[in-house]
Amino acid sequence: MVKYTIAMSIRFVCIILVFVVPDWWRLVPAIGAILLPYIAVVIANTAGRTSVAARVSTGAVLPAHFGNAPGNETPREPVPHEPGADA
Repeated sequence: MVKYTIAMSIRFVCIILVFVVPDWWRLVPAIGAILLPYIAVVIANTAGRTSVAARVSTGAVLPAHFGNAPGNETPREPVPHEPGADA
C-alpha cells in the first residue's frame, strides 16, 4: 500500500507540473500522470503475491492437475473384484 501511495503522490505532482511547465515539456509530466496509475496498480498487485507453498494451511484445497503430463500420474489403488459382478 505504501508503494501505491508513493506512486499516486508522484502522479499528483505530475498533474500540477502539467500546468506549470511551459511548451512541449508539459508532455513529460502528462505522460507520467497517465501511466502512473497503471504502473502503481501492477506493483500493488504483485507486491503481496507469495508462492502456493507459503499460503497452504491445514485443510486447504490445492488446485488439481489435469491431463497425463509426465510426472502428473496419480497412483491408484486397484478396485477389489466383487463376486457375481461378471456380466
